Amino acid sequence: APQLHGACRAATDKHVVSFMFTDGDSLSWDLGDFMSPAKDWWASAHRGKAPIAWTFQPMLQELHPYFLDWVLGNATSNDSLIAGPSGGGYTYLDQYPDAQSRQIFASWTTANMARSGLLNMINQIQVGVYDTRFEAEATAGPNPPLALFVDEYLKLTLRGQALLVNHTVVTSRRHTLSKTFGDLPPDALVRVLNSAERNTSSNGGYSLVGVEVWSYGVETIVEVSSALDQSGVQVVPIAEFISCLLERFLQPGQ
Repeated sequence: APQLHGACRAATDKHVVSFMFTDGDSLSWDLGDFMSPAKDWWASAHRGKAPIAWTFQPMLQELHPYFLDWVLGNATSNDSLIAGPSGGGYTYLDQYPDAQSRQIFASWTTANMARSGLLNMINQIQVGVYDTRFEAEATAGPNPPLALFVDEYLKLTLRGQALLVNHTVVTSRRHTLSKTFGDLPPDALVRVLNSAERNTSSNGGYSLVGVEVWSYGVETIVEVSSALDQSGVQVVPIAEFISCLLERFLQPGQ
């Protein structure tokens, strides 16, 4: 089973939230505006004030290892870097012709992840609705990912549901901040999270919030985090989010 680093410290009677930026698979963004002082992303004055998972391209370990080392070395304790869709290059796994071709891609991703220094978690995208067999294939090999965050391109059916597939946590965003495909604007998101279930032994006690980078930046995440009712809602890094799901909901008592 994969080893997870990030103990679950959240109170049992709080709603647990984690934020994840989208679109880090894009090399043009990674090597461009991602670190621009004019943009509210990696160079933001607000970075480090709230836990954020940044999707990133693991192939940078080969294409631009010095830049990847610089990013990892400049990360704060609130910055987590995971693989963007769907690992070692943007792809829709459910569009591959067969299990063998998907396994070749999974092995390629595993090799890149092992050399990248990124947290072994992957934002996986597919065209169709969730189908367990694709995730079962992706997690069956050696060094499986700690977590898969599934994005369904046409229709989001998982919407926060968490499953355990071959020892890997499989889940998805419950809410999305996006001016094109989001379900809630920031002020409404605060209200929904403040009224959400506060019980970490229940799947409803967790919300992963996807944040589209083309719509919002770090400042919005910090503003939303600061507006949450801290007596009942706790924002945690992505590793702790997965640890809590695993320890308190998916495998309690183990």
